[in-house]
Amino acid sequence: MNNLETITPKARIGTLGLEIAEDMTFEEWNQFAPHFGDAALALGFAIGDWLLYGERFDPQRVLPGFENMPGKVPHERYQQALLATRLDITTLQNYAYVARNVPRSVRHELLSFDHHRALARLDAADQREWIATSLAENDAGRRMSVRRLRRSIEVGRVLTSAELQADPADAGIVNHIPFVNRLVGWWGRMRAEGWLKTATKEQRAALKRDLQPIIEIINEL
Repeated sequence: MNNLETITPKARIGTLGLEIAEDMTFEEWNQFAPHFGDAALALGFAIGDWLLYGERFDPQRVLPGFENMPGKVPHERYQQALLATRLDITTLQNYAYVARNVPRSVRHELLSFDHHRALARLDAADQREWIATSLAENDAGRRMSVRRLRRSIEVGRVLTSAELQADPADAGIVNHIPFVNRLVGWWGRMRAEGWLKTATKEQRAALKRDLQPIIEIINEL
């Protein structure tokens, strides 16, 4: 972040965004672009690595200032991280998942954090192969988008942009991911607030009944 603030004295990075003190030239404005990409990549991995490092500490040891926080779950490090960083559980878990599954030795600065997220379920050898492939595609002028990388991994070969556009798996299907993310985020908040520890047998049974339609969808698939 400090590097971003030294690009031009006419603008600085504040907590809530870019603070522009006076008009910038096109060249000054354009200088921010690569730094933003670097910052986004570094931030995701930095938080993920920070969370993983925290796993070595006594789980009963809480972060300073949160000893008496209402609803705190002492043995859940994510709850403490949520309170300290103000990031939601889903975001923290995503950062930690990618950091855990993509070793520092494999990561590449020319790919985004979301590219690395697409690689996280592969072993290190396959990750390196797909990173090399993605870089080669980019160098050849064939941009390897996150979606193209993800679908290429699924089919086991590099899809062309034309094949990606014609992919029948994407045709006419309403994107379900936003709905899944909302449900996962809701459940993360429930867990973080200690619902599993305080819920009665009747409350658990009622929630299971409410979630039964999801099980029916999975069974149909």
